[in-house]
Amino acid sequence: MKLPEMIFADGEEPVGVRALTYQSSRSINTILNALDEEEIQFIRQSSFGKLVDITEKPAFSDRFARFLLSRQLKVEKKYEAWFRFAGKPIRFSLREFVIVTGLPCGEFPKKYKLKKKKNINDKLYWPELFGSLEEMRVSRAIKMLRKRTVTEKDIRMKLACLAIVFSVLLSTNLKMKMLKEHAELLGDMEESLPSPGLVIVEAVPSLTEVVKESCSSSESDSDEDDVDGVASKTKKKTLSPEHTREVDKKEKVLLWSILPQDPARPVDESVLVWPDEVVDIKVAYMLSCISANHVFTKNMFRGGVTKGDVERMREKAKAGGRKKALPSKAKVIATVKGMLKSLKTEIMSSRSRINTPSPLSLQNLREGLMGWRMDEFFQTQPPFLVMEMMR
Repeated sequence: MKLPEMIFADGEEPVGVRALTYQSSRSINTILNALDEEEIQFIRQSSFGKLVDITEKPAFSDRFARFLLSRQLKVEKKYEAWFRFAGKPIRFSLREFVIVTGLPCGEFPKKYKLKKKKNINDKLYWPELFGSLEEMRVSRAIKMLRKRTVTEKDIRMKLACLAIVFSVLLSTNLKMKMLKEHAELLGDMEESLPSPGLVIVEAVPSLTEVVKESCSSSESDSDEDDVDGVASKTKKKTLSPEHTREVDKKEKVLLWSILPQDPARPVDESVLVWPDEVVDIKVAYMLSCISANHVFTKNMFRGGVTKGDVERMREKAKAGGRKKALPSKAKVIATVKGMLKSLKTEIMSSRSRINTPSPLSLQNLREGLMGWRMDEFFQTQPPFLVMEMMR
């Protein structure tokens, strides 16, 4: 039995362009800074608690994410991604996402499913949160929290949760607009209460041993910092790309191919399944090797395309886009002959219903027909068709 192959051959991974955008923790920190200690503890104990923990860890850039994607394994699974890091496989699935983020990802509660008809007695929470305002940006909501424009505890927590959803889960900046539909999901706070890169960082603890301070010039950061119109100059701690590459080259690295659960936040894995998932015998074999504590090496994962293969595929795709699909010669001729036969039948039928036309009238008809053929048809057809019809 063979292990899954690589998507890109070893040493042939695309480098990509330089990226300055980071997986940012500033959004959550900005929100937490607008809350008091009791409110922060409420967030920590909610489903967003793990996201708060993530803010205390070094950030990583899009460049790091592309580094991982270039080391992806080719699998048949619809809802799993596998990566080779330091010669070993690491899985990213819904299970790992839940363990890292702490977000509830089971079946959507029936009480929140869209109803065909709205109950006129249902309480709308958008007016309760924002009054008559038709739109609300995250940055403005945070100002309301920080300046204590809103003092009621329940409303403050709903504002904070909405800000987290829109600035962290759905976007990367604080200028994101909130949607009314999501506000309505806060009707029951007790019930209502990010990426492969996060999983890899959790699975390979040594990645965080070397960090560096950096300032990103990305647009997302400037959006986040501009809550009060004054940009923050605080540097952020980020993973070191050089250290990541060095760790990837090592053979003996402590990592988890299958991320273990967090004892403090147990996950019900029975609800994290997909009914239409497919069976991949290579992945099944790899899982059996992991269970048996098999020692993996980089050379066990073969295959993958080279940079030359990628370039040829790009050229082929460009050439295919320039080609226009033309019907075959025989098909075009048959179609046109059928059209002319129908036209001839219609003309002969018309002649039988009128008086015999004079030679002049026949000449006019002939010239008119020829004019139609030239103006409406021949000028738009390929040369071979014109020659065929003029025989």
